[in-house]
Amino acid sequence: MAFITAHISEIGILFKSMFKDSSLFEPGRRTNIERYKILRAASENKPQCLTEIALSVRYKKNTLSELLNRMVNDKMVVRKDFTKDRRKINLRITAAGRTAMVEFEKRFAAVMEAALDKMSPPLRESFLQSLGAIIMVSMTYQKEAMHND
Repeated sequence: MAFITAHISEIGILFKSMFKDSSLFEPGRRTNIERYKILRAASENKPQCLTEIALSVRYKKNTLSELLNRMVNDKMVVRKDFTKDRRKINLRITAAGRTAMVEFEKRFAAVMEAALDKMSPPLRESFLQSLGAIIMVSMTYQKEAMHND
């Protein structure tokens, strides 16, 4: 914990500088990280509870509902009630949503690649290994959160 506290500023600076010229996290973009996560959930094409989706994208249900409404209006997803279980919805990604998702992935990869190109090979390898460990921890927390609710 002391290490993280001591380096909060550097961690923030690192990611801010990696994404400084990017619009990946700007709320005004047609597809930002928030929308991308919802598009990924919608691409599963199965009836889901709003709670399940909220957990998988890590948003509160009211925030998710607002984002979904905007994405339905933008014709990125189609949201229908699931007739067999009123708690569940059928969330389907549209062709426009799939295109937006692919474009976001390409932009994200380009931004990450540009940042990695600035690193020396040993530093790049160390960064990628550390990032892999962070991703594994994140996935573990997500699975635990879904099992605890």
